[in-house]
Parts: sequence; C-alpha cells; structure tokens
Amino acid sequence: MLRSFRRNLRFGDMSRGKRRRNWGNGRGAKRVRDGASGDARPEEPRRADARVIVKENKAFEEYYKRQNIVPEGEWEAFMEAFRTDLPVVFRVAGVRSLAEDISKCLEETYFNKLTGIVIDDTPVDPPAPLKWYPDRVAWQVNLTRKQVRKSEELAYFKKFLVRESEQGNITRQEAVSMIPPLLMDVKPHHYVLDMCAAPGSKTAQIIEMMHARDGSVPDGLLVANDKDNKRCYMLVHQTKRLNSPCLVVLNEDASCIPNLCLDDRRKEPIVFDRILCDVPCSGDGTLRKNMEVWRKWTAANGNGLHRLQKRILRRGLEMLAVGGRLVYSTCSLNPVEDEAVVSALIEQSQGTVELVDCSADLPDLKRSPGIATWTVTMRDGTVASSHDELSAKQKEDFPPSMFPSTYPNLHLERCWRVLPHFQNTGGFFIVALKKTGTLPWMKAAPAPTPTKTQGEATPSAAVGGDGESGSAGAAPAAEAAAEPRKPRRIFGKSFKEDPFVFFTGEDDPSWKAIEEYFQLGDGIKPDQLLTRSHGGKKRAIYMTSPIISKMLPKNDDQVKVVNTGVRVFARSTQSGAACDFRLVQEGLHAVLPHINARRFTVSPSDALLLLKNWSPQLFDLSKDLQKAVEDADNGSCVLTLPAGAIESTDGGEGHVARSLSCPLHFSGWKSRYTLRLLVTADDRAHFLMLLGQGKIEDIQAEVEAQMNALQGREKKKGGDGVDVPMDDEQEEAGGKAEAQADGEEATAVDDASVQPTVDEGKGE
Repeated sequence: MLRSFRRNLRFGDMSRGKRRRNWGNGRGAKRVRDGASGDARPEEPRRADARVIVKENKAFEEYYKRQNIVPEGEWEAFMEAFRTDLPVVFRVAGVRSLAEDISKCLEETYFNKLTGIVIDDTPVDPPAPLKWYPDRVAWQVNLTRKQVRKSEELAYFKKFLVRESEQGNITRQEAVSMIPPLLMDVKPHHYVLDMCAAPGSKTAQIIEMMHARDGSVPDGLLVANDKDNKRCYMLVHQTKRLNSPCLVVLNEDASCIPNLCLDDRRKEPIVFDRILCDVPCSGDGTLRKNMEVWRKWTAANGNGLHRLQKRILRRGLEMLAVGGRLVYSTCSLNPVEDEAVVSALIEQSQGTVELVDCSADLPDLKRSPGIATWTVTMRDGTVASSHDELSAKQKEDFPPSMFPSTYPNLHLERCWRVLPHFQNTGGFFIVALKKTGTLPWMKAAPAPTPTKTQGEATPSAAVGGDGESGSAGAAPAAEAAAEPRKPRRIFGKSFKEDPFVFFTGEDDPSWKAIEEYFQLGDGIKPDQLLTRSHGGKKRAIYMTSPIISKMLPKNDDQVKVVNTGVRVFARSTQSGAACDFRLVQEGLHAVLPHINARRFTVSPSDALLLLKNWSPQLFDLSKDLQKAVEDADNGSCVLTLPAGAIESTDGGEGHVARSLSCPLHFSGWKSRYTLRLLVTADDRAHFLMLLGQGKIEDIQAEVEAQMNALQGREKKKGGDGVDVPMDDEQEEAGGKAEAQADGEEATAVDDASVQPTVDEGKGE
C-alpha cells in the first residue's frame, strides 16, 4: 500500500500551508466563523479555476496598513510580491556528509548545464543556493511551466527533481518553512517534540539535525504529533524516507497531549529539551500559492484561532524542560495570532518564560522585528486597540489576550516576521522561547493530564527538569502515592493501528538466529526490535532506539501511536541460507554499527558492476572481493564502498569523476555463483549518479530496461539463486505471496498501517 501511495504523490503537490479542520489542527484558508465565536460568513460560490481569482482584497490591505508591519515606503513591493508565484525551493535531505555529496552531484551534473539558457530572448536564472541556509543544501529555482516545456535541459532537471523527491533524497519545502527548525538548535541527544507536525517537512529537518553525526544512532528522541488521522499518514510518508529509529508518530490533540512516562505509575513524565509549536493559523502568509485566501480572507480568521493557539502554546510550555527551548511559528502575519499569543503566555508564566535573542542567527536572512502595538477588528468592522474600548458583549467574544499587553519586559522585538518582498519568499512569523523555571500553575500538586472538556485552564501533570539532560523530570512529592494508571479511552479514532510487539528477550528464537548469524554486538538489545503482529511468522522486524523501546510499552494505552521504528530485517524467500532473515536496505544504516560479521569491502569498479547488473557472477568481480567472500556461507551480507575518490569509467586513466564524503553501504546476497545487491531500481540509479555515471534519467532507463528483460523470463532457475536477481521490492512481493499462501497477513512486510488515502490539505 505504501508503495502505491508513494507513486500517487507528486513532487509539485508538496506545498506548505496546512488547511484548518473544524477541530483546529490544520492550517490554511478554510472558512472560519466571524469574530471569536460569531455568525458564519456567507459562503461564496467556489471558483474551480484559480486563474480567475482576482488577487485583490481590500479588507486585507486596510487591516495590515493599520498594523504597521511593513516598513515605510515598501507597501507596494509587499503587495506586488504577494501577487507573484513562489519560486521552487528544495532541500537536499539525509545525513550531513551524504547531503553534501548529493549537492555536489547536483551542481556538477545539472546546475552547471542550466547556466546560459535563453528562452524567448529571456535568460533563465540557474538554480541558486539560499544564502542564509547552512551548508549549501537548500536551493531556489525560478522556473515556469512554459520554460520547462521549451527546454530539454530544464525538462530533464524537472524529472530529476520529481524522481529524487519520491526517493526522499530531496524535499520540496518553501523557504520560510525551513526557518523554525534552524532556530531550535537541535542536538543528537535532545528529546524533541513537534506538536503539529503533519505533513512533516519540518519534522524531516529535525531528523536530519539529530542524525548530524554520521554512522551513529542518536541518543535522543523525536515525538511528532498531529490530530488529523489522515495527515498522520502523510507525516509517516515524509519522515519514513529518512528511516530514523528515534521517531515516534502520535495522533493526539496538540492542546492536550497526554504525558509520556517511563514508569508504570506515571510519576516521571518525560519533558522535552526542544519543542516546535507550528500552530494552526489563518495562513495569510501563503497568499502566493493559496489562491483561495485572496477571496476568503477576513480578520475573523485570525480572531477565531487565537484561543486554540494559546492552548497549544501553553501545553507546549508545560511539556518543556526547564532550560529548554520552544519555537513558536505561524504562516500568518496577523499579530493577533503571533505577538498576542506569545505575550499572553509570557504574562501568564510570571517570569518563568522569556523570549530568546536570536539576532546573531541566520545573519543573511532578512526579517523585521516583532511589534508591540496592534489593533483588533470586531465582527461589525469597528477597530479597537484596547480591551477597555469594548462593550460588555464584545468583551465576551474578544478576550484581553488579543490586545497589546502592558506586562513589562516582553521584548517582542525579538520576534521575527519574514515578509514576501524581502527575499522572494512567503510570509512567516517565528519566535524562540526559553523556560527558566517551573510554571506558576504547576508549582502546586498537578492535576491529571488535561482533556478536551477540561479546556485551557486545566494544568498539566508534566514537570520541568533541571536542564537539557534529555531525561524525565523529577516527580513532585504530591505524586509519591500515585495509583497505577488506568488505560485511557481514545475517542474518535477512525483506524485501529496494528500492535507494536517487542521481542521478549534473549530467548526469542528469531533474535538468537539473527544475533548469531550477523554477530550483533552489545550495543543492540532484543527489546529494541519489534514486529507489527502478535501471531504467525515474523515477516518484518523493526528497530527502535533504546528510549523508545522503554517508553512505548509504558504509554501505548494512553496515546495513539501511528508509527515508529525502521525496518531492518525481513524474512527471506531464498533457500540455502543459515538464517531466515536478510538485511533491508532502508534500515541498514541503523543496524550497521552493531553488525560484526558478513561485511565485505568493495572497490569502485566492483560497486559499479554490482549496481549495473542484477545478478553478476562471482568470477566477474575483482580477485580481492572473490577471495573475501569465497568462504562465506550463502545468505545476506553487507557490501561497503569506502569514502574517497571515484575514478571515471570514461574519462581516461586516473581521471577522478567524484570524491565521496561518506561510505556507501549496500544490502547484498551471496550465493554459490553470484553476488548481488538487494537494492531497488531507483536506488541503483541514485547510487550510480553519485558515482559519476551521468544523468539519473539515462541511468534509470538502462537499469529499468535490464530489470524488465530479466523479469520477462518465463522460468527462473532455483537452487542457489544464480538466476534469481530479485531486488528488495521483488523480495517483498515474494514474501507477500508466501504469507497469503500461509493464511497470514501479507501486508506485514510493508510499513504497517500506512493507508493509501491522502488528505487533500497540503502543508509543510
């Protein structure tokens, strides 16, 4: 199911703005009731074609002129930027050294050939790196469909972007959406929470930061949450491509996420070192791509979301460790959704939360400071700058927190507001907050975790820790006599997830077979491995980090877990091996540090031969590799191409085509006469591109032609598997057929519970 879901997802569909649902956990321009809780705005006829929408909204212009968020003399440039289309921006994904290799390949293979192109007497701007994004891994492209149609080079480049995006090697993401994770300052040991994560591009950024150290699994934890069940599957799709064993995806209301604990009595709730609070908003910063916002925008959109945003931010501060950092962000320019929400929580915290001065961060990013005064527009169109100006009826609908605060030392100038005309982006608001002490409403004995019915005024049971240790906060004395918890009833969940069944211990027969075959080290324990079904043969085995293996069994009856773990082993359909399980390419990086047997080093020439041929004979490989594998038993193995210079096959003797910054690892299968890679066709083409073998489109065509020719054979020879050149996907298909024949669930070899239905709302 996941594979068909990936095929249906297209590169151009990954845009940032979240569409708001009636429960308030989306983002975008869905109609909001007028005022804080007033009458609904009359529905206008929908226009099917976005091109007929007039990019004008008088109420929008009048509202933001009153707010004075645009520097003097720049109003026309501000509005003109909103009326133009956004450029294409993408980020190279993966761990740091691999991202650098991909970026280098992009520049050498594609970008250099896009310089000097002229279409209809108009020069085409080549791709350019975002100056303010570190390490030259984020790129901006100003292309139109017309230009792509008229240029073969641009058409090749577009196909490359689509293919690499589907493979997860690059991520399409709006530039301003990349800013919040950069201000979080995430380290590999941090415990991180993304409260409103779907569809997951910011979550993917955080994963990349946590995996900054090549070749090691981070000690930290990333919890990604979203309330919309369908959007959670989009989140799983986005993050699965990075295959992090440190990720847990939850399906909970961000305003009342239950505490996560490490003990049965729930006396030690986990607190987080870093929290991203990218809340649902009116989305008027997305005018450049969400055409409906032009037609539907009113001041009531932001007014109606203010209370929800406060509740989410409050819950985030409750789950934040003392000394930790929370980044609050919206894709709205409205101060009622931005400065008003932040100042309200700082005032409530009574000196235990402060805004972080980030002026030294991202020096090349142009932004304006936050504002200290603004106005609020009523449902009847009247404007007020103070809560005291309202009538008694209006005060019921518009709380004081919507208006400028008189609380001292707010330092709202530390907020960032990015305007579209600054650097050809969308609009965005970002601010970082630091928790300096225990929140005043949490100093007393805490009440149970808040629920929907308890609302905003209910305190949380989470208690702040003493710093950035990434450990659970100390339990208050009032909970010393806490009773064992009862399972939480979860309402409104439309789809029941498959169970997460961890290995029981050292005596598990599957664990013993795998441990002995691959000689796993002491760094991995059996309780880090899990399956997604209680009965039958284990088809797919997933690996999690130690903290998740400890946390998940203690909380699975309190929260709805959608996904966790990375697939590292799968039951093999091939005969003749001492172990029934083989390594899976997607999770190889996670388990590789613990494997001490069946590892072989390949030369660049061997790597090219293995990648270009589905079932190469052993005698075709180098003498060194033949000698290394000759005494090895048949079965799964690891093949590694070390980092360093790669000689070109067509550039003459000694000509260096590319230098790898990090080694490449492949899942392989050694049989009596052959040595082959269990790597998909798309992955083969990607690796060949990294090795300087030309454009990925040409490589892909050659690889697919060879695969089709092999699959066209009417009969496949059995025995030692000489002529059974099955890649990872073909092996999975065989596992499905075998599982169905056994009467078991065939989908166990796929990523469990990933539904093919995708929410129509787009976001980042």
